[in-house]
Amino acid sequence: IGKMVKPPQYIRAVTVANLTSSPLQVKVFCRGNDQEKVLSEVVQPGSNHEFEEQSANMGTWTAVVPVVAIEASDVNQSTTLVRYEPEATGVEGRVVFNVSNDAEGKYGVSRA
Repeated sequence: IGKMVKPPQYIRAVTVANLTSSPLQVKVFCRGNDQEKVLSEVVQPGSNHEFEEQSANMGTWTAVVPVVAIEASDVNQSTTLVRYEPEATGVEGRVVFNVSNDAEGKYGVSRA
């Protein structure tokens, strides 16, 4: 009896919303199919940014380069505040994530 192959589970693209009161340097890490890409954007407080789907030219076909991590840093101090590695449930198109902080200043990332 052969092994069952798990269905693919990955995120194609993300929108990151900044729910904090400070501008954030947001990086989205995409990895797969022998490709690694880092997308970076400053996201102002109360706004969001749509990070587009990344792809790899495989010759006769195009492969998705899935999102594997989201990182937010303070734009003034370049200190990484939070790194989040989302788990996918199947093949997901665009997923919205919120970056927020609590009263103690602890940062977190969660699905919207």
